[in-house]
Amino acid sequence: MESDAVGADPAAAVAAVAAVADVAAAVADRLALLDVAYAYARFADRIDAESLGGLFVEDGVLRILRPRGGVAPVERVGRAEIISAIKRLDRYQSTFHLVGNHYYEIDGDEATGEVYCVAHHVQGEPDERSDHVMMIRYVDRYRREPDGWRILERELHVDWTEERVVTS
Repeated sequence: MESDAVGADPAAAVAAVAAVADVAAAVADRLALLDVAYAYARFADRIDAESLGGLFVEDGVLRILRPRGGVAPVERVGRAEIISAIKRLDRYQSTFHLVGNHYYEIDGDEATGEVYCVAHHVQGEPDERSDHVMMIRYVDRYRREPDGWRILERELHVDWTEERVVTS
């Protein structure tokens, strides 16, 4: 008598292997999307605009929405405009993007996601430095390209900001 039910039924064994492969693929996709989120923050902090631009599809969109009513969204379309916008981070002495919550819905070669970020922007003279802190939610659409997941559209929602004194 066969004690292993899967071993007794080759079709069940194939189905079990397929299920494990599906789970592994889903985990790999989620990890790849996490890598995109972490790379975006890292490239922003290093003002590596070319690499950050490469996280978008060629005609990708970066849209910035501010918390104050009446302020029109700022939209950058295409890698060249996104790269140009990221280069302007050099006006700060330093930035620090801390990425937090991640939520993804994957459907084949497309995905949507929401990523939380606390972004610090330090500026000013040594004795009067301040930190402009932005509480951000990135609401994203992604597409799997031959070289990996890329951002189709990123809406950068600034939920609120804070001004802090930098003491060191």
